[in-house]
Amino acid sequence: MGLPQAGCCFVITKTKTITFIDFFKKQFIEEEDITRKFPALVPDNQLDYRPHPKSMLMKNIVTYLADLSGWIHFTMITDELDFQHGYDQPDINNNKEYLNILREDMMTACLC
Repeated sequence: MGLPQAGCCFVITKTKTITFIDFFKKQFIEEEDITRKFPALVPDNQLDYRPHPKSMLMKNIVTYLADLSGWIHFTMITDELDFQHGYDQPDINNNKEYLNILREDMMTACLC
């Protein structure tokens, strides 16, 4: 990648410069492609599976992955976060719900 320039740009090649936002969006889209593949590895009937006795259930892991990108938008529009009042996590019960929540959160995060 080249050296960073002044301001909010990165040099990728000697002739092409992109902004931090464009760089971030590109990385974000690439991560979405990887994250989208995960539910294919977890059948709907295995969401109660625990990979290790100290691990979360697969349903909790899937929910975390699907909802993680939503935090980008959430942090941009929220002044503070008080866990005492709780955070409403989506309830995911199958791969279709996972993909829908992931798609919604990714679209919202890219529009920040």
